Amino acid sequence: MTGQFRGDIQGLRALAVVTILLFHVDFDFAPGGFLGVDIFFVISGFLITGNILRRSEAGTWSAVDFYLRRIRRLVPAAALTVLASLIAGYFILSSSDFEAAGQSGLAALLFSSNFVFWLEAGYFDAASHTKPFLHFWSLSVEEQFYLVWPALMLVAFAFKKRMGVAVGVGVLSLVSLLAAEYLLATDHMPSAFFLMPFRVFEFGIGALLAVLGLKLPGKLFQETAVLVGLALMVASVVVFDAASRMPGFLSLIPLAGCALVILSPEARSGVVFNNPVTRLIGDASYSIYLVHWPLIVFYKYLTSPELSLTAQLILMLVSIILGVAQYHLIETPMRKESFWHVNRLKTGLVAAGAILFVGITGFAGAVWAMNGLPSRFPDVQNVELDREVLRQATLDFRDANNATRAEKRGPPRIYVFGDSFGKDTANLLNTLNPRLVVDHNWIPSSCQGVVADRLSIVDQLPKANRGRAAIAKCQQQIGDGLSAERLAQYDLVVLASAWQVWTLDFIAPTVADIRSKTDVPIVLFSQGQKFRQIIPTFLEGVGTLDDVEAFDASGYWVPDEQFADQARIADELGIYFLERFSVLCPDEACPVIDADTPVAPYYYDDKHISLEGVAYWAEQIRECSEPVCKLLKTGRER
Repeated sequence: MTGQFRGDIQGLRALAVVTILLFHVDFDFAPGGFLGVDIFFVISGFLITGNILRRSEAGTWSAVDFYLRRIRRLVPAAALTVLASLIAGYFILSSSDFEAAGQSGLAALLFSSNFVFWLEAGYFDAASHTKPFLHFWSLSVEEQFYLVWPALMLVAFAFKKRMGVAVGVGVLSLVSLLAAEYLLATDHMPSAFFLMPFRVFEFGIGALLAVLGLKLPGKLFQETAVLVGLALMVASVVVFDAASRMPGFLSLIPLAGCALVILSPEARSGVVFNNPVTRLIGDASYSIYLVHWPLIVFYKYLTSPELSLTAQLILMLVSIILGVAQYHLIETPMRKESFWHVNRLKTGLVAAGAILFVGITGFAGAVWAMNGLPSRFPDVQNVELDREVLRQATLDFRDANNATRAEKRGPPRIYVFGDSFGKDTANLLNTLNPRLVVDHNWIPSSCQGVVADRLSIVDQLPKANRGRAAIAKCQQQIGDGLSAERLAQYDLVVLASAWQVWTLDFIAPTVADIRSKTDVPIVLFSQGQKFRQIIPTFLEGVGTLDDVEAFDASGYWVPDEQFADQARIADELGIYFLERFSVLCPDEACPVIDADTPVAPYYYDDKHISLEGVAYWAEQIRECSEPVCKLLKTGRER
């Protein structure tokens, strides 16, 4: 085992960081780009274990030296990224998001981000684009790994038999892999994703390659291995996505691809990885990784979660440029041991750097402790803009009405069948007429509340719901929700969901199924508009209610063609239809808050309606004279 520089390893780093960039700027052809992190873990295990082995065998290993080098390598660039992001966040982020950034920024500096995000919704959740330090989770996993790995390796190396060390590494890796797969099988994906023990097998693959010191025999084998390895990694990035069961057995495909490249140091085809461009990006991959995600978060925050092609390309280019600049100006000088040689000037610089690090840590903690500094936005300080508070209020209102239904004298009894849009609709009906008995049966939007043979249309389903178990669960929920026994309890059935294009063909079979069990009226609600901004975040970000009471057509998206198709289908079936958009947005202007008496916005995200919004919606329905409006106000046909 030698410490010879491997340009192809830098190329692997370049591939890893570029796939992550492609994924994070939302290129559809790279849904598995997050696997770049897994490739980084293999590379890290290979390089660090090799370094420990060489120094141990040479008798020059020092734990103090090892951790000082890790600090010099990682902390300066990470601290600068956190500081710059917090300063930007002060001017850009809402109070709730800035508070969360303070917490996660503090965790990033202490290399514990993975625990913070493990306890939250997860890496792939919809709110990820409001978290500028989300990507630090992987750096935290890596540093937690290296808190224990050197000690384990030194104990193993004491026996001076590499094969024994390899067996130990292999056993640890196998246990980690099986444990990760078990967590995936038992629906504990966030634990497998974020926690270090279940990532050990990825580092372990690289460590095994370092311990065994293997390379493939002959040029032909190596040339073939590089091409096969590249194909495995690229195919994984293209084929796998957020719904894939990872990390686990499937992860072995891209990891094997990475290992094949590492095993082929002399392949000429390695020029794919070992060339000036890939070496430049690979050298700066750490800094590129650091800066890219805050850039994307702040850009989306200021514009829209949906990125244009131009924005995608510019964000990638700027990330690389800033990352390369940080690599040369911060990383490279500070990782050199000569920079830290003692003299008066450098001692002062080190002391200043330590004080600055403590200051940045304190700044992050203060932002967290002071609730995101809401005093930055005095005009909206008394408006409730906490998205979770607004969302929970809608759930509490629905549940409170469900709890009191036994006290009401119904009929009429109304049954709302659908997802979170159904919850909005149930709240509307309870607000319109508190005497109504309104039940909402929640169906996940990924299921879509329609009667359909999902196995026959599996390609049209969300990827997370294509498995037989998921399909069976959806079928059971819908079957129970539309059972004759349940439907017999109600005087009106309302279908309300975030309808997808594929569901339009199944509205008729769903209505037919309901009519085979009951003859009560049926109302089909369309989905609503989707704003290009998270409304509470937008209002807090602008810090004023001047000229933002309503959004025009440039501020939202509506599926006009679906509305027309839904209206046509409802007419053909002889059922009632209500287009949410036309009621909520008269003359295509969508009010988002009452600027005269601002209590809370009408929406708690980019599409779901708050209780204030429900009250506004109810007023619009009360003024409506259409037959469907009269039906909703009374719960009875007249």
